[in-house]
Amino acid sequence: MKTYRDEEGEYSDYRTTNLSDIKDLISSNWVNPDPPGYLEIISISNSNGLHLLLEHFAKNVFDVYLLTKDQKFHFHKRSYIEIAFDAVELFFDDKIEELQVRLNRTKKENSYIRGDFFFKDHNYRYTWERSIREVSWIWWSAGPFVLIVPMSLISTPNPSTMGFVMIFSLSITSLFVLPGISIHLNYKKDISNLIIRVTRGQDQMIIWRNGLEEKINKSEIQKITEFKNPSYRIPWSEYGYTELKLKDGRVINLSSLIVDQLFILDKFKYHDIETNTIDDWFPTIKNKTNI
Repeated sequence: MKTYRDEEGEYSDYRTTNLSDIKDLISSNWVNPDPPGYLEIISISNSNGLHLLLEHFAKNVFDVYLLTKDQKFHFHKRSYIEIAFDAVELFFDDKIEELQVRLNRTKKENSYIRGDFFFKDHNYRYTWERSIREVSWIWWSAGPFVLIVPMSLISTPNPSTMGFVMIFSLSITSLFVLPGISIHLNYKKDISNLIIRVTRGQDQMIIWRNGLEEKINKSEIQKITEFKNPSYRIPWSEYGYTELKLKDGRVINLSSLIVDQLFILDKFKYHDIETNTIDDWFPTIKNKTNI
């Protein structure tokens, strides 16, 4: 289920269910013509790799999406609440072909429906793609100064002038690049072999490190501190991290190398946890992750 309490695209963990439970869930939340108090989307998956999504789109309007194994398209229909009941019954009775006939095959927004709308991966970890994205600031900040050298070779043949230009360019490049690289390596070292699943809709976090799994209740967190750069005018300003200090003294750092920091505190919004934000021009990790 995805509730209005969850962040965009975030679902609660999947649980074993049956037709009766799903119909009761629909009846208890969606018989009201107005949007429900907390439930937005129901997502159902079966052992055959098929997925059924039910959404209360607007007053008296419901969406049904059927996601088959073929990634190039999906099935969809928008109608009254009866479409949701019919789709659930056919899905649980494994009458998939009949369900497909009731719906419309479409490629419209297929990647979005199968991606962020259906499910976002909240198992946060370091990836090469994320690392490249984070260091893209190097080119935008240092690139112009690096280009000064070949441009000067063309326009200024004077060796003494060229030497000054090269020293100036190297100095400025170092000033802009080295602090960011230092932070980047600091974060990368801290999250080695770490995977953490944390969502706003769940009371538990799941942590994997070196192949071992540990579940931690959010109630075990003593304090959360967000460290971020107060400026948007320096190349490494997007770097930052959030420190979770547990009651037993252990520390977990959620750095920008594994999860975006913009809404990180929202993941703990509905829990009675002390939070704090600290401006830090050079936000290197103070206490290493020791989970």
